Amino acid sequence: PALAGEYVLYCSIGNHRQLGMEGTLFVEPPAEEPEEVVTGLLHPRGLNVDGTRLLIAEGGTGEPNMGGGFAIGNEDGRVTFFDLETGESVVVVDGLMNAVDPGGGVVGANLAVWRGAPAASDTMMVALAGGAPDREPRAKILIGMPGGQFSELADVWAIEEELDPLGPEVDSNPWRMVEGADGRWLISDAGANAVWAMGTDGSLSLWATIDSPMTQPDGSVVPSVPTGLVRDPA
Repeated sequence: PALAGEYVLYCSIGNHRQLGMEGTLFVEPPAEEPEEVVTGLLHPRGLNVDGTRLLIAEGGTGEPNMGGGFAIGNEDGRVTFFDLETGESVVVVDGLMNAVDPGGGVVGANLAVWRGAPAASDTMMVALAGGAPDREPRAKILIGMPGGQFSELADVWAIEEELDPLGPEVDSNPWRMVEGADGRWLISDAGANAVWAMGTDGSLSLWATIDSPMTQPDGSVVPSVPTGLVRDPA
C-alpha cells in the first residue's frame, strides 16, 4: 500500500485465504521518500542481495483457470540482475515455466542465488515452484550460467512425493535457499511445510519439518507455510 495505515493481509498461496490465513499489515510513514530503482518487473517474488548486486526472481504472468485448478502460465518467468551502484539492469534468465494457482497467484521462480561467492563464480541456482502435479512446472532447483541454458539440479517435487513428511497431500513450493555450514543448501518448502537439505550434486534429504500450532474451528490444521530461511552468521 502507498498510504500509511492498517490493512488486512490475505495469504496469496492457493486456497490459503479460504482457510482463513489472514493477518494485519501495518504501514508506517517512510522516514524518507523511497526511491524507485527497478521497474517493469513481472510479479517479483524473491530478492537476493550481495552488496550492490541484486538478483530478482520474477514469477511471470498468466490468467487463472475460471473452471478451477491450476492454469498454465505464459512461460515468461525470469531473473533480473540489477546493480545499485551502476544502474545496470539485465535479464539473465528468461522463459521459465510458470502456472497460475486457483487463487490467481502466479507460481514460478521464487528465488535466484549465486552458487558460491559471486566474485568467484557466475553459476546461479533458481528455485522454481510447482503447479499442477500432473504437468510442468514441477517444483525443482535449476542451475546454469546467466544468459545460458538452465538445467534441473534437484527434483524437489519427487522427494516430497516420496516422503510427504507431514501430509495429507503432496505439495511442494521451494521458496528460499541458504548455504549451510557443511556446504549443503537448505531449502524452505512452503508447500511441503518442510526444509530440505541439498548436496552439491543435487541430492535431497529431509532436514526438518515445520509443524503448525494453528487449527481451524473444525479441527483441521492450518499449514505453517515456511517461506523464510536465514542462516545465523555465527
